[in-house]
Amino acid sequence: MARIASHKSNQWGLELCGRVYGMNEQIRQCRIDTGDFVGSTWISSPKWTPYMESIASHYPIQVPLFLTTQVVLSNVPADLTIPITVLTRPLLYDSLIWGMTAFQSVPVATAGHTYLNITHQETGIPWVAPNTIGYAPLAAFAGMTTNAAFGGPVMFITRLPDAFFLPAHTQLKLDFLRSELDVTPSVTVILTMLGVQLVNHTPGFQTPEHVEMPNGEIIPIGSRLPWFGCVPYGARPNDPASRVFLNYQLNPLEQIVNYFPPSDCNIEIHDTYASFLDSSFEMAVDFSSDLRTKIDDTRIREDWTPQFVPVRAVFGSQANFDQQLPLVKPHILLKNHKLLMVAQNNNADRTVNDGTVTYRGVRRCEY
Repeated sequence: MARIASHKSNQWGLELCGRVYGMNEQIRQCRIDTGDFVGSTWISSPKWTPYMESIASHYPIQVPLFLTTQVVLSNVPADLTIPITVLTRPLLYDSLIWGMTAFQSVPVATAGHTYLNITHQETGIPWVAPNTIGYAPLAAFAGMTTNAAFGGPVMFITRLPDAFFLPAHTQLKLDFLRSELDVTPSVTVILTMLGVQLVNHTPGFQTPEHVEMPNGEIIPIGSRLPWFGCVPYGARPNDPASRVFLNYQLNPLEQIVNYFPPSDCNIEIHDTYASFLDSSFEMAVDFSSDLRTKIDDTRIREDWTPQFVPVRAVFGSQANFDQQLPLVKPHILLKNHKLLMVAQNNNADRTVNDGTVTYRGVRRCEY
């Protein structure tokens, strides 16, 4: 397995994977908690990560789980910036949620995107990092079964960057935002979470609190939370009357910079998704080839991309075999660092409307 970060000496000792070790302290092999390589979300069966395996090893009985939630999105109430909130039903057993699939009664290319945020009621920590948007497109969470614009569904199921541990008797809060969705007539969304229920009937058994990861660290169960960083691929229009929530434009021959939200702990970034590439207009080859991007970590010297690259080389979409396009290797975004994304439109005639980019990963926080 490859190491994901180089190491360097300093006056305090050796810095490895963002941690400084003392001169006499034993140094463990540098490996991320998923085992260094993440791989594609395009898989025909569940992929058990080391985190999942470590948790499931405490439970002799493991049963497939399908947790379905349905919501009808309309223009009532009239303020579409108010989310529609649904709670999942509590489960009898501890569970691991590893992926999702979604049905939207009117395809994205026709009705637009439903935006979503998920929060575990027990902790109150949202999966989508709070910023000016605070939500991510439904297709950043789930494989979409309605995709008529591209000849039918491509990816039915999308796995999360790592499994989410859902303790027994707790609930997930799903906030559906309709701002970018044509909800006339009403649009039905059916979201199914796929996973495993974990059962241990041993007398006196209690849910484990910690597990050991491939890098040798002992981490709390629940400390690896899904992380979605969503920012505009563009900016609000110059006309004050048009500066409404989630209305963004990247005008012809324009360049705009956006920053992803920082975090109070290290983030493993795995893959990317761009909502604007789901439109048959924006993703057309003669246009998408004119859209460029450049990504940088603002607090390290090395650039991700020394020059601008076409967006389809960096971002996934429903038109791809990988709806969430994996990075060449996972990137560790250190605490208090931010990603900078430059959006550039080299086309002289066309505008990107209402585009967002979502980076997906795992928050490595000890709660």
